[in-house]
Amino acid sequence: MRDLLPLVGFAVPTLITAYGVVMPRHGITGVNELTLGFGSAVVGACATYIVGLRAALRRRADAAAGSAAPRWRRPAWIARQSARPDGIAGWLLG
Repeated sequence: MRDLLPLVGFAVPTLITAYGVVMPRHGITGVNELTLGFGSAVVGACATYIVGLRAALRRRADAAAGSAAPRWRRPAWIARQSARPDGIAGWLLG
C-alpha cells in the first residue's frame, strides 16, 4: 500500500483541481471531449504507474531470489550490441 502513495498524491489533487476548480471556472461542464480526454489521461497515468510498479517489484523479487537477468539486460550484451549491432535488437538500436 505504501508504494501507491505517490500515485494517490498525484491523482487526487490533479482530479480535484481539474474537475473541481479549473473546468467549472471556465464553463467546461458535462461530458465532452475535454472532460473525457483529461480523465483518460489520468487513468492512463495511473495504469502506467501500476504496471511499472509491478515490474519493479517483480525485478526486486527476482534479484532477491538470485535469478539471472535476461540476456538482453546484461551489460556485456548491451555493449556488444552498441559496438556491432545484429539481429532485431541491433536493427532497433540502429
